[in-house]
Amino acid sequence: MVVMGKLINVFLVVGISFVLTSCVKTTTTNNEEKHNQETTAVEQQQASCFSELLSQINSITLPFSFYCGIDNYKSIEEYSINCINTLQIPYQENIGIAGKLPSFENKEFVIYTIPGDIIYPYLFVYNESGEFLDSLFLHIAGCDGDDSLIISNETTINTDYSIEMIDTTQYIHFNNQMSIVYDSAVIITKKLILNSDGKYKTDMVNKRKFE
Repeated sequence: MVVMGKLINVFLVVGISFVLTSCVKTTTTNNEEKHNQETTAVEQQQASCFSELLSQINSITLPFSFYCGIDNYKSIEEYSINCINTLQIPYQENIGIAGKLPSFENKEFVIYTIPGDIIYPYLFVYNESGEFLDSLFLHIAGCDGDDSLIISNETTINTDYSIEMIDTTQYIHFNNQMSIVYDSAVIITKKLILNSDGKYKTDMVNKRKFE
């Protein structure tokens, strides 16, 4: 009888452990399913919102060239998007949108603008659902200068989505007649190419100095 009692106790312990383990697994599975459902809902909302935003943005034809910023843009506040805060965009005051590039290999391209001494242009790359892939400043530097130098920048986005940038810095002084005298210049050229994962990489950088 003692042995039988011990066996019954063992079976009870094993049974209770099995039930507890099953409950834990069920709870974990339910939590994972709930999390997946919530994640899917958020992703669907983001995709819907992103599609709505794209439909309101003006298209830009490639090749697209601009010099010292982009003046033609629309404030993001002018877009009728209630869920704009769900999107991955630059969070700055007075942000604008200059336009969107044509879709390419299931990727979307939006050029945002941020005001400064020029209207600074930034390219953001997304997948079709609005998931952020990459971003980059579309000039090598700004275009501010002073009494001793003149800075200019030019950028071209090509039809293959490669990007070419030229930064020109001219060092100057003024003569007695207050006319500009050019002392030297430095020209930097840079090329970026688009990878299949939607990220840009630097393909070439060249710096030349002219006396």
